[in-house]
Amino acid sequence: MTSSYTYTKELSEELNEIFESFYTRIEHPYLKKYIEEPSLDKDQGIILFSMMKEKQLSSSYINKCVITAYLVQAALDTHEKVSADQQTEDSLKKKRQLRVLAGDYYSSLYYFMLSKINDLSMIRALACSIKEINEAKMNVYQNKKLDYYKCAEKVATIDSSVVQHVAGVLNLPEWKHASKEFFLLKRLLTERTMFVKEGKKGPLALILASESYAEGRSDQYVDDLFISRIETVKDRLYGMCTEGTTLQSIICSRVEELLEEVRYEKQCVAEEG
Repeated sequence: MTSSYTYTKELSEELNEIFESFYTRIEHPYLKKYIEEPSLDKDQGIILFSMMKEKQLSSSYINKCVITAYLVQAALDTHEKVSADQQTEDSLKKKRQLRVLAGDYYSSLYYFMLSKINDLSMIRALACSIKEINEAKMNVYQNKKLDYYKCAEKVATIDSSVVQHVAGVLNLPEWKHASKEFFLLKRLLTERTMFVKEGKKGPLALILASESYAEGRSDQYVDDLFISRIETVKDRLYGMCTEGTTLQSIICSRVEELLEEVRYEKQCVAEEG
């Protein structure tokens, strides 16, 4: 059964309790001394939480599922940070080894939480998302022949696979499609900000820049391409969100916040002027 609801202060507090519970579960004094804690993508939690609330699932079940999803992400992200290079300095070697152990630790917590969920369909969904994310990462970081659209598909998978698979289990296809577009939009906004402010290039920026530079174009042209891609995804996303639904109230309001955070609209107006 589904129902529309408003994201109230009470629900916000419930979600904050989940965030705090996650950090309490992963806390380990020795790891904390040497490596940073994993950072949460709160949008992932908000969307997972909102989907399950719409299905009127119990708070206990929602809590376990969101924390488990975050443990999956923490394990994947921590292992990704492990440098492939052989470190020579003892301090760096120790940090690298601890990252491996931390990733393994988060994985063990993930399996422990799965046993608490006792839901085979959800277990299968999360296992599939892990496989999908790892395959997408290999394609993005090792395949030099990806064009923009194939790369965008892969990074959207990396950022949204967990949410998409959970939406599939909950039989919420509209959330599944919208979440993929939402996380692609978020990635585009993040990479554009990195490129414009710091000159750093993420996977999408690398492709847009290489194609532009090959044609003798400038950084401004790369930024124009970013804006065009952002507008396309934003329009597509808004078209998926039916007026008056929870999906619309959660996703579209968050998009507006993201655009404001990076002052995207003001930048576009200034550039058009």
